[in-house]
Amino acid sequence: DLNDDSYCINLAEKNMEQIKRIVKKDGVITAQVGSKNKKPMQVQNWIETLEKSFGNSQLSEVFIPSFDCNWNFVSSVNK
Repeated sequence: DLNDDSYCINLAEKNMEQIKRIVKKDGVITAQVGSKNKKPMQVQNWIETLEKSFGNSQLSEVFIPSFDCNWNFVSSVNK
């Protein structure tokens, strides 16, 4: 669950080797990445960040009534 700004994306990129080290083989990392409805570039940046490191990112979406929009999550498996 990360803040919706580029600082968090940059922080994750800088620490991706450590993140990959911590996530077990075939383990899954999922990041709450904001809303494509509100900040589509932010969601795309997260997809690209995880895709670069894991190569198998999958986007999922759920409607959050209290946010009044769809919210996105990106998951990747550590192969």
